[in-house]
Amino acid sequence: MTKFEEFKIDAKYRFQELKADVRFKAQQAKDWIANNKEFLMVATPIFIGAIAEGRKVISQVSTDTNRRKEQNHRDYDVWDPSAGVQIHCKRKLSNADRIEISMRRANGESTAYILRDMGLI
Repeated sequence: MTKFEEFKIDAKYRFQELKADVRFKAQQAKDWIANNKEFLMVATPIFIGAIAEGRKVISQVSTDTNRRKEQNHRDYDVWDPSAGVQIHCKRKLSNADRIEISMRRANGESTAYILRDMGLI
């Protein structure tokens, strides 16, 4: 008998054991359900409600996190079209900073040079 044939027989035996274990656990679950119907009638709506509320909370938290990330991206990042990169600044840009950057960029200066000169990077 080759190693492959031994492996094949062993795999078949392990699969049969697994099927027997699954059938046993399924039968145990059926018996438990049959013996605890009253508990399930009370607990099922509670569990479903808790799952729904948990889903709402998680959805709200992720939405708030994404909104905060987008706002930080708008407040702290500047696009440098000449280099094709996004530059992250040390502090939040004010409207005056944005106007100065726009004016100096219109005069032909590099965005990275402007931000370095203003002490933002």
